[in-house]
Amino acid sequence: MSVETPAPGTVDLDAVDLSDREWWAGPPSVRYATFAALRRERPFAFYAEPVMPMLPVGPGYVAVTRYADVEAISSQPAVFCSGRGRSPSRTSRPTSTSSTGR
Repeated sequence: MSVETPAPGTVDLDAVDLSDREWWAGPPSVRYATFAALRRERPFAFYAEPVMPMLPVGPGYVAVTRYADVEAISSQPAVFCSGRGRSPSRTSRPTSTSSTGR
């Protein structure tokens, strides 16, 4: 699939909310254009956390949108980690949650 990079200024990044489920359910072309614009204009975009019933609202999050930045951040867990001290790891393996251990 070939996806054209939109021209600068064609996506209103101030109106984007990556926490909005409806945005994710929208047309793929909108997501492609949005992420192309984020990579170009705001590779480290800050977003408020969504309101979740019965949970306190968190401090927000940074969406890292360029592959090289994600790779660099993921390789330095002592420097970059989430608020609870966990960061993605290439060596992480899914654990079994079944009662049979499979």
